[in-house]
Amino acid sequence: NVQLVKMEKKGNTYAFDFTLLQRWVDLCHKHGIREFEMSHLFSQWGLSATPNIWITENGEEKLMFGWHVPAKSEAYRDFLGQFLPALIAWLKERGIKEHTWFHISDEPHAEHIENYQYAKELIVPLIDGCTTIDALSDYDFYQRGLVEIPVTKNDRIEPFLAHKLPRQWVYYCCSQNQLVGNRYLAQPSYRNRILGLQIYKFGCEGFLHWGFNFYNSRRSLKKINPFMYSGGDQGFPSGDPFSVYPVEDGAVPSLRAVIFKEALQDIEVCRLLERYIG
Repeated sequence: NVQLVKMEKKGNTYAFDFTLLQRWVDLCHKHGIREFEMSHLFSQWGLSATPNIWITENGEEKLMFGWHVPAKSEAYRDFLGQFLPALIAWLKERGIKEHTWFHISDEPHAEHIENYQYAKELIVPLIDGCTTIDALSDYDFYQRGLVEIPVTKNDRIEPFLAHKLPRQWVYYCCSQNQLVGNRYLAQPSYRNRILGLQIYKFGCEGFLHWGFNFYNSRRSLKKINPFMYSGGDQGFPSGDPFSVYPVEDGAVPSLRAVIFKEALQDIEVCRLLERYIG
């Protein structure tokens, strides 16, 4: 578990220690990172549960929220009502609130739209105008005004592109393997590099890719050696869970990471060329 805010519960009141979050923000600023994402506030694939949150009570640290707590529990609603305003106040003090993005839930499907609406209506009043952005592929979420910035799978993006959304993002991960770009080990590099020209052509604002350095099995049940297992112990297509290899004091890029960087550079080449020839 990685949690950058230490928490303590006394009766019905929570106290928050942002020391580790400050260290993280300082590290990001040191290396030129200026935008910050908050992790999802509800579980993936349906918003059925709360995320893992460790809280100290009576001197004992407990997993107070997680898969064992329903998303719509009153205890979690009360927790968010105290935590998010405290977090927003901290972000304002450090001048980074306008550079902080929030996630509701990852990859909800059409049948989860009511759960998503519940969560969105709960969260929005507590985050003081911060942007929300989520990976989802059903246009109805956007049509109903439930997501500001949709991040859509590249094999499901046609309805979104047809409506020419002002802030469209795109992504691929472990299941986009037919007739679209991706960067698995088994795919030729042109299916990796084409992404740049597609992002330019359709005016996408951003791209999300899962799988930078996930050196675990599926659901992180155990660690794996990425030099031996390229698919997370057969949990994913080879090359999907990571695109860099660990070395002492750093990482080395895979070929697919190098090609991906060239794809992003292609976008800038096209934008520069556009300034000259339209």
